[in-house]
Amino acid sequence: MLRKSAVLTGQDSADRRKRMFCKVCSKEKPNSKGGSKATTCTDCLSNGFKYCNACGEVKQLFDFGTDTLGRSRSSCKQCQAKHSAKYKKIKYATDEEYRVKRLEQNHERRTKVKGSYTPDEWHNKAAQYNFSCAYCGRTTNITCDHVIALSAGGSNEISNIVPACSTCNYSKGAKDVIEWYTSQAFFSKERLLKIIGGEIDAER
Repeated sequence: MLRKSAVLTGQDSADRRKRMFCKVCSKEKPNSKGGSKATTCTDCLSNGFKYCNACGEVKQLFDFGTDTLGRSRSSCKQCQAKHSAKYKKIKYATDEEYRVKRLEQNHERRTKVKGSYTPDEWHNKAAQYNFSCAYCGRTTNITCDHVIALSAGGSNEISNIVPACSTCNYSKGAKDVIEWYTSQAFFSKERLLKIIGGEIDAER
């Protein structure tokens, strides 16, 4: 009797694995993967949407990275970046070998950077923006931002420097300034022209 019950339980479990509840369309669907961790059905994936297991939001498929086998990751790029940054911070604080390696890499990168600026040049540049963020206008936590990131080949000349709040500086990172800034809710064409000079497309 126990064996029969165990067989039935095992069969029920197998049947359940063939079905899954899609967190995008909120419907029970066949589970093509056969695993218990699937959260997005193939129909929703085909339509370009996926559920992020980390933040619990439904996002477009291009917001997810892929693993070495080309499969879409279970968490979105934004959550992956947050996890990576947290991991690196903890590792930097606890792993002496990792910390030394990072310091050597940063030193090597900075020795290859062209140009420099003086404190007076930085003060004058910040004054041009009323000591506020060149992008959003905030006046708190102002940092130096390289319009063209150093990692993207930008120089360390004052002409490539603008004041930016820490939030904008972190968000922009090494992204193209025009692509990043025009996608922000606080985008200002007037500010962008001041930052990069010249003209930009009328649609932007």
